Amino acid sequence: VLVYRLGGSTFEVSVRKVDGGSYDIMSSVYDQHLGGNDFNRRVIDHLLLTHKNKTDQDLYSDDMFLLRLRSEVEKAKRVLSVQDWVRVDIESLHPGGQGLSEQLTRSQFEDLNMDLFTKTITAIDQVIKDSVVYTKDDIQDIVFSGGSANIPFLQSAVREYFGRHKKYHGSNHPETTVVLGAAKLGHWYQDERHYGGQVCCFGETRKTLGIETAGGAIFKYTDRTSGLLDINKMYTFSTTTDNQDRVVIRVFSGDGTRTNQNTFLGGVELTGIAPAPRGVPQIRVRIKTHSCGKFVNLNVMDVASGRIN
Repeated sequence: VLVYRLGGSTFEVSVRKVDGGSYDIMSSVYDQHLGGNDFNRRVIDHLLLTHKNKTDQDLYSDDMFLLRLRSEVEKAKRVLSVQDWVRVDIESLHPGGQGLSEQLTRSQFEDLNMDLFTKTITAIDQVIKDSVVYTKDDIQDIVFSGGSANIPFLQSAVREYFGRHKKYHGSNHPETTVVLGAAKLGHWYQDERHYGGQVCCFGETRKTLGIETAGGAIFKYTDRTSGLLDINKMYTFSTTTDNQDRVVIRVFSGDGTRTNQNTFLGGVELTGIAPAPRGVPQIRVRIKTHSCGKFVNLNVMDVASGRIN
């Protein structure tokens, strides 16, 4: 999957390998100085220069006028996504002053920003090369994200680059792609928070993780600095009541010292523990990460019987 995200002030294109509900970023190209605001500035400069050439009126130093012009240019840019031309009209706030009234066509908008548009297409070439294992033909899905990805020229250029046989997503409303993606991920993420041998920690890789112990206290096995990568640890716990025949190992995320101060992620239940006084059974817990830290495997074993969850 290739994600083409163009917002108001930043641009990012990335190649991602999707496996079920999770994904790995194989390569990414990021530009923090490229976005819709840059396109708008080109248009603003063009309109002000055109107006000055016609009227000999310099509006560059009129801060209030520039504020209104920025707002109108943003509106005009959006209109040009659905029609071929738009008129930008701003009345003067000064008595006897002359306002601005200029027509802006879609082709003018594209010409003013062609070098910036081309820069985003060049980045696609680069991100595919950086992925090493993928070529343009391997990309099956292209996802548009960000309000500036609405620009017809950019969508056409991306489609021309990959061809019409690919699957394109978010092309009608790319500004909502992130919201819809977050909703789907949240639904999947919530479903994954269950009792089983694998605990989903997507989005928690730089948070403190811990295991619930007696009385709701948290035993921390990672912190914010260590993250979740390459963890393979083993701990030994025991029962808290006499003749306890089962234990539940629950994993939480957060910096609190107690479970009610943190977020529950999932857990493992081990049953069939032989009757014994509290503190006698040895319950061994192995914690191991995989898939770049997005999941944690929990193996819980009763040492006496060798029984495993």
